[in-house]
Amino acid sequence: MEKLTLCICTVLFMNLLPGCGGGGASSAVTPPMNTAIVVSASLASGLTKTSVPISGIEVTFSLPQQAAPVLNSDGTLQIGETGLKNLNANGAIQSGGFNPATRTVKFILVSNNVATTDLGTGEIARLTVTLSAGSQLLAQDIHPVYKVAGQGTVDISSEIVPTVSIVTYQKP
Repeated sequence: MEKLTLCICTVLFMNLLPGCGGGGASSAVTPPMNTAIVVSASLASGLTKTSVPISGIEVTFSLPQQAAPVLNSDGTLQIGETGLKNLNANGAIQSGGFNPATRTVKFILVSNNVATTDLGTGEIARLTVTLSAGSQLLAQDIHPVYKVAGQGTVDISSEIVPTVSIVTYQKP
């Protein structure tokens, strides 16, 4: 009798396993994706490093009509994971804004310690955007202008070249 009860329990348990995600056919659901603009800083041609360490970068660019940044409920530019996100480990975004009349995004990245920390080059920030239905965004659509300050507020803008890429990432 004990063996019969054990067998019945085992069979009942095995019947429940397909409902736990094992086996069986299922259709894969594609997770929702965000589209974003990643702005980066590269050294100007012929340079191996900047003349002085980078302490701050002001970034300005206009968005094309089909792209809109993620805004807070009060209309300000959202700064964070799904808005304007800092990608530079040596710095932080001090301020950022969007002017809807000119479609201009502007933000400032400052070194964590202006006296000792170099922002360096590489990715600066990622701006998540929403696109009009059926449209796409190309890197050539974005033309950032950088004002780069070295330690002691030395203008080293000519030593840095802006670069842009368009990426998609899974919504958090």
